[in-house]
Order: sequence, then C-alpha cells, then structure tokens
Amino acid sequence: ATLTRQFDRHFSLMASYVWSKAMEFGSVTDSSNIGSSYGPAGINMPNKFTVSYIYVTTNIHYLGAVGKEVLSGWQVNGITTLRSGQPFTVTSGVDTNFNGTNNDRPDQIGVPYLPGGRSRVATSAEYINKAAFAQIATNTPTGAGNVHYNSLLSPHAMNTDLSAFKTFPIYRESSLQFRAEAFNLFNEVNMNGPNAVLNSPTFGVISSAGGARVLQFALRL
Repeated sequence: ATLTRQFDRHFSLMASYVWSKAMEFGSVTDSSNIGSSYGPAGINMPNKFTVSYIYVTTNIHYLGAVGKEVLSGWQVNGITTLRSGQPFTVTSGVDTNFNGTNNDRPDQIGVPYLPGGRSRVATSAEYINKAAFAQIATNTPTGAGNVHYNSLLSPHAMNTDLSAFKTFPIYRESSLQFRAEAFNLFNEVNMNGPNAVLNSPTFGVISSAGGARVLQFALRL
C-alpha cells in the first residue's frame, strides 16, 4: 500500500507499507520429512513501513543577505524505515545422524522468546530462551528435531537517513552545491541475529549490530 501527498510546492510525502511472506526450502536435514526444511526465506520481512519526505525552504525576503543566501533555497530529503526482524534457524551444532554436517536441528520444548521490555544489554546477552531447546539423541537417523527452518525472527530495525543541499550561483552558468548527509541519523542500535548454534557457549547472544551514524559533507562545482 502506498500513499503519496504533495501538500504544497514546498513539501511532499510518500509512505508505503508492505506485508509479505516469502518462503523457501533450506538445507534438508531430514530426508523423510522434507517439509521440516521449508519455511520463511532469508529475505523475508513480514512487515515493513517506509516514509520518505522532501521539504524545500521558502525564499526569505527579509534578514537581508542572511535570509536570501543562507536560509533560502535548501532542499531537505529524508527516508525513515521500520521493519520486522529477519528469520533464522536454531541448529544443534552436532552431527546427530552422522552424515558429515553439523546443521542438524534440535527439539523445541518451550517458548523460545523471552518477555519484552528488557534493556538492550539484557536482550543482547540472551535474545532467546536457551531452556526452550534440547539436543536430540545421538544417532537419530533423521538428524532433525521438531525445530523448523527459519522459525524465529531476529530483532526489528529502525533507520532514518537525512540529507540537505543548496546550490549557490557563482558566475554565469557556474554554481557550487553544498551537501550534508546523515545515515542512521538517530544512531539507532539495530541488533543483528543471535548465535543460533545450541552447543555454542554464546548460544542466544547477539554480538553485532548494523552500522552506527555516519555524517558526510560534500561540495560540488
């Protein structure tokens, strides 16, 4: 769904919302139950909301040269995105069926998600409930517990990019453009997915995040 609105010649807005479900087959660990390896695709984002906006400052005819040369003629562009997390699979880290790979899946015996409202430090230290998963018996022919492919979601993400530029006439057809750009303007900490290998000492721990705020400036003749 997309909504576009130009309020006047100085401000326009476009908002879009996507609700989707992309499915795929992952690595097959149980040849007798291929359906257990079918689930949300790695690119799947159940919900994504994006709003982009453009604002052009009005020409200021007072304040003398400050109003005309410094405050007038700026164009500000921004885009804000809010999205669901992306799917991941809990694996055992053990070659239960002795097929030469450690991508076998354990059993889920409880609720995998922990209560919301926790601090970022607590969430990164234990994103999922470790007690909700258990290893299956060694030498299980199928090598797969009841955990399905990509059945869990990593943390959601929020990001805002903003830019502003102004063109200054110099001489005849020459001009100088100044640009200021901010990526992840509010320095949001968008955590990546956790370690999802059950026998790892850091199982359930989130140790990385998306990029921090970046500012850049440019002059273009």
